[in-house]
Amino acid sequence: MKKALIVILLAILSCKTDKNNVAQKEIETEIVSKKSIEEIKYVIAKSGLIYRDKAKGKPLGKFELNSKLNVIEHTAIFQEIKDKDKIVKGEWVGVKLDKNRVVYVFDGFLSTTKQEYSNQIKKYLENGIWVLKEFKNSLYKDNDWSDVTLSNYDFVNIIFKDERIVIWSPYDTEEYSCSLNDKLIAYYYEPFDKRTDTIFEISKITASSLTIKIKNKKYDYFKVSREITENDLYNVVQEGSDNVLNEWFSGIYIFKDNDGKSEIKFNSDSKSIYMLYPFSGRFLAIDLGGYTYKIHRKEVNTYHLERVYYSPDADGYVFTEEKSTLTKVK
Repeated sequence: MKKALIVILLAILSCKTDKNNVAQKEIETEIVSKKSIEEIKYVIAKSGLIYRDKAKGKPLGKFELNSKLNVIEHTAIFQEIKDKDKIVKGEWVGVKLDKNRVVYVFDGFLSTTKQEYSNQIKKYLENGIWVLKEFKNSLYKDNDWSDVTLSNYDFVNIIFKDERIVIWSPYDTEEYSCSLNDKLIAYYYEPFDKRTDTIFEISKITASSLTIKIKNKKYDYFKVSREITENDLYNVVQEGSDNVLNEWFSGIYIFKDNDGKSEIKFNSDSKSIYMLYPFSGRFLAIDLGGYTYKIHRKEVNTYHLERVYYSPDADGYVFTEEKSTLTKVK
């Protein structure tokens, strides 16, 4: 009887020891799995990658395609996810959201390299200024204008250079820090600011035409070919619409003011007409004989002008009420 009791006690003690060993192994495995590391990875999911409060946890937000992530933790929690017609295998990893926060993503949609749009599309997009067709059409369509400002148009000119996009409109010039992903979506992205705003989506691209979509409305562009360097972006972005303006305005005119009449010839490359956008108001301007004039209105082939000058004291252009006209004769 004593021997049987001793055997039972030994068996119980053995089980406790085994359980302790298993528990210890689990603790060691967890410690190893959560070992801190640092890797740079990029999001390759075309629609972006959701980040969560923990592995398989509550969604908090989304990283866009090509977002650069700093992986600092491996959880050893693996998963298989069906993505359309294929199975993606991966691990849940911790990445830095900002200096003080760690969030978790599925690394089956991470890579050590960015996803680039094709070289053919890159060739189409670059080396030129894309100009809004509607802007050009409005110049040729209307015979009569009243106080022309052209301020109804956004995104008149667009330049693509590597991952940078510079957009010009009569309102302002903006540089958008964005990537153009495989779905040809341009987005403004500041991870620490938690802003992920789509600017536009390219729905069609050829060597000479571009269509973008903004909030379900489409806009067509044509290309003004031009070699562009990294340092040129801001300097040349307005050239697209200025070239269109000067081509439209080219011809022979009779200029008439209080001093009499004179004949003036404008060539398409003269760069005499352009858009001014000072704080005092945007308007079409034309340079004649060393003076600057605002085009107030157009009646058939006659343009009504008013001379203006820049005043530092007024922090803008001052209108002189000196009126004149330009009438196209050829």
